[in-house]
Amino acid sequence: MKGQLLTAAVLCAAVLAQPLTAAAAYESAEEIKLAVRPMQTAEGMYHPEGSQTLYVSPAAAVSGAQMHVGVFIEAERAELNMIVFELETGSESLTFIPDTFRNPKMDMAEEASTYTLPDGTTFESQYLPYCLGKVTEKGLYKPACYSMMHNFPEDCRSFNVIWQYGFYSEEDVNATAFLGGDPDAFSFVEMDMQLAAGTAPGSYQIGFNATDSVLENANKSHTIITSYEGTLSKSAYADLVPGLKPLDIIVGAAQLDGDAEVFRFADETAAPSPADLTGTVSRLQDGTLAAASLTEECFTYAEAPGFPDVVTVPEVSDAALLCDGLPVLTAEGKPVTVSYRIGCRGDVDLDGAVTASDAARILIYAAQKGAGEEAALTDAENEAFAEFLGDVNGNGTTPELNASDAAFVLIYAAVNGSGNTPDWQKILHPDASSD
Repeated sequence: MKGQLLTAAVLCAAVLAQPLTAAAAYESAEEIKLAVRPMQTAEGMYHPEGSQTLYVSPAAAVSGAQMHVGVFIEAERAELNMIVFELETGSESLTFIPDTFRNPKMDMAEEASTYTLPDGTTFESQYLPYCLGKVTEKGLYKPACYSMMHNFPEDCRSFNVIWQYGFYSEEDVNATAFLGGDPDAFSFVEMDMQLAAGTAPGSYQIGFNATDSVLENANKSHTIITSYEGTLSKSAYADLVPGLKPLDIIVGAAQLDGDAEVFRFADETAAPSPADLTGTVSRLQDGTLAAASLTEECFTYAEAPGFPDVVTVPEVSDAALLCDGLPVLTAEGKPVTVSYRIGCRGDVDLDGAVTASDAARILIYAAQKGAGEEAALTDAENEAFAEFLGDVNGNGTTPELNASDAAFVLIYAAVNGSGNTPDWQKILHPDASSD
């Protein structure tokens, strides 16, 4: 590894010694970014599109899993001639698998495969395409990589890469271009990573090591880019750290198997709580999953859902569910977002008003159900919610609508129609209100 790093230092020092030209290929290295992204994930892992976060369900953390990640170059142009970087995990639970590292210059399959560019052009190659490769006018793929050296230390928690573009003449300087013209079409390098079995809940990261100068710490690797402008003897910029986008890996503390939608009456005053949810929840502790209860203090909302003071037409308020401050995930690894759906008690047609029409619907529905016929209050998407709102006296976990519910709705509509303000609790419990 020391030899690799010494080579990098010599190369970079040579670039630093060159004078800068007036017109740089990029005004700033920040215009170029290096990003670590998951390319293939195991069961129980979830990567939201466009994000730099990978979620790992507790079940996947218990058994351990592999993922395939790549380093991508994010830039409008690919006018680069040297890239030096080091990736590191900082955790014994997350390691690189050296044998899976793919070098665009050296790795060649026994048989050619067919690949397709973003514009639909196809080509065959024994090499694995990478972002700075080329397809000639004759349809031949060339890696366009003068050299790429890489090294993994013994603990496999980091690795470093030194890449140089293979220019051959003054006219060929900065002739690098993204394969297919799209920086996201192919990776720069890629490899597998191992998440150890029994990984504890928490936040982990695959990130770039970067220092302000390649000469600042000769014993540690770094992440820089260089680019030439016009001639081989002058560097447009050198020793600049590009924008770096690490991959955050969140191992959830708990896993929920069940519906994360809660129905609420607008007149309810109880504070929202994770205990409102139904389903089975498991908590990750000491490398194993154990049954837990949503009433435990460790389960909270990232931010309590806000209930409006006045609800007419049904409204939805969302809240992220946490356990010990970490996202509660589904078996697929997706963060659980609890949706509180709030509506007026008795408003089965969901029009924002409780009227005799709602009572009539409830009566017809109850009669059809009693006769063993198919019955519905509204469309299929909203049926469960309408049934909940129609069971105004809440006489069971599973809504059971009957003539009693219709009668209460008629009383509510009559009070409201008289110009008075109806109170559901007084209507439902008249004896209690008279005490």
